[in-house]
Amino acid sequence: MAVIGGAVLAIQTEQPSARNGVTIVMRGLENPRGMAIGPEGALYVVEAGKGGPEGPDNCQVLRGLKRCFGTTGALTRVWRGRQERVATRLPSVSDLTANPEVGGPHDVSFFGRGGTFITIGLGWEPVSVRAGFGPGAEALGTLVQVAPGPSHRDFGWH
Repeated sequence: MAVIGGAVLAIQTEQPSARNGVTIVMRGLENPRGMAIGPEGALYVVEAGKGGPEGPDNCQVLRGLKRCFGTTGALTRVWRGRQERVATRLPSVSDLTANPEVGGPHDVSFFGRGGTFITIGLGWEPVSVRAGFGPGAEALGTLVQVAPGPSHRDFGWH
């Protein structure tokens, strides 16, 4: 409750995670794309990210817009009620507009334990444009396998 101008104002807030029969399962995702259930039963979602900041070696003009490469893609999971990013610094590319078109991690699939596969989208014919985004962009337009363990947390593309 708040007192405003001598009057009492009661503010009732609805729980946004359970509105009209819809429950929010994950929050704070950066351009979420595909999802899958992992072999242990956790829910995974790939995040395309937001590209990178404008720099001299990671941007190029495509379809009339400057697009910049970065390592802002991720793989996020919910397991036993806890949300966490389990793979970070995945390749991402985006234009610099208010409503950007983003390429990067697009889908995830599993083949047993340790078989995490992620498609990294680009949106253009990869061979002709990847080099223009600089170091690390070679993973754009590919299928990658992410190994389990400590390397699973930080993909390490720069």
